[in-house]
Amino acid sequence: MNRRDSVLAIIALAGLPLAAKAQQPGKVYRIAVIIAGPDPASPGMRAFIQGLKARGYIEGQNLILDRRTIHGLDFPSIDAMMAELVRQKPDVIVTPGTNTSVRAMKAAGGIPIVMAASVDPVGAGLAHSLARPGGTVTGLVTDVGSGAEEKRVEILLELLPKARRIAFVGWKGDWDGRWGKSIQSAMAKRGVDLFFAEGKPSGFAEALEAIKQRKSEAFFVALSTSTWPFSSSFGEFTLLNRIPSSCGVTEMAEDGCLLAYGQSVVSIWTQAVTYVDKILKGTKPGDIPIEQPTKFELVINLKTAKALGIKIPQSLLIRANRVIE
Repeated sequence: MNRRDSVLAIIALAGLPLAAKAQQPGKVYRIAVIIAGPDPASPGMRAFIQGLKARGYIEGQNLILDRRTIHGLDFPSIDAMMAELVRQKPDVIVTPGTNTSVRAMKAAGGIPIVMAASVDPVGAGLAHSLARPGGTVTGLVTDVGSGAEEKRVEILLELLPKARRIAFVGWKGDWDGRWGKSIQSAMAKRGVDLFFAEGKPSGFAEALEAIKQRKSEAFFVALSTSTWPFSSSFGEFTLLNRIPSSCGVTEMAEDGCLLAYGQSVVSIWTQAVTYVDKILKGTKPGDIPIEQPTKFELVINLKTAKALGIKIPQSLLIRANRVIE
């Protein structure tokens, strides 16, 4: 457990006695949690479980936590998994992203859904508006428009002003979506040849190989639940091939990415607990506003920079929220 998780655990456990009194005597809650990656003990999941404990939901006492993953599954397999989950009649389904939320909503038959992360849920038909979702889905979005991703483009090119060939790593939906288009536009305005290195349900091995074959000067990892679980792979690739990387989740810098600008996975999953708690206590999901992020952090990995022979400008170091040495 790293320092961040330890602090969260202490905060969570400190509130346990008070929160536990709020639960209905004898009631056993069933929560279905879907994750994007292969690791059921990921930092985000640990933070989610700690947050539940802080509010008095404890496995083996008043909680059944049904963990599932979409890692490596095609769409028909995901739909079959959703149907099986719904048959278990959970009180809440927690999803890791927009596409999974759409598929869960179609299968859920009115079961409340909490999005731990999402992109443009209104455009995807999951909510009428962020302020008043109005249906069975609520939760969190991971950006305010595409602004943070465009800011990440600026930071990367400030660090590598001479870069002219950069790879965009993600899935086709990341590339073709509104955010992907805005990133392509931002790169084009700066004279950068941005090419798509596409991931597969099994991972990003082919995408990373394409980065090498096309002699990319850096790679920009899409802010997506399809990329978070492969954080260590991107970090290892960065160091092994000496190709700078820009990631959209702060923990990815801890795993070796050169820089990250965005939110914390741990923070996102901790916030998701508040939505689950409100729903279990009787609030309709359609009445709970979908929350936009208010804090973005710039994290720079100096160890990676030194290994790649890159000198970080003082202007960036001053603006960084955290520097890994």
